[in-house]
Amino acid sequence: MIFVGDDWAEDHHDIHVMNTDGKRLATRRLPEGLAGIAAFHDVVAAHAPTPADVVIGIETDRGLWVSIRPVHGQQDSKTGWPRLPGTRQLDPVPRSKLL
Repeated sequence: MIFVGDDWAEDHHDIHVMNTDGKRLATRRLPEGLAGIAAFHDVVAAHAPTPADVVIGIETDRGLWVSIRPVHGQQDSKTGWPRLPGTRQLDPVPRSKLL
């Protein structure tokens, strides 16, 4: 089982992949669109034997990336976390350490 966090923006996705022990397996900044989705699948496939072994958390419930994931059998966990002023500082892993 692996967990993938996807910090979504208009033109890219910052992903963080970790195992059940919380060990970072990969971090990437991927472009929006089909090229980014292909790269996403390459990163995930390198760490998970099947799509059922992948849990994805993403902060949005719309867009191409969200619509394609359930088709491939990955478990989807849309966080829907509100982005309020100052919430970046509350994230457990600083953004600078992910990139």
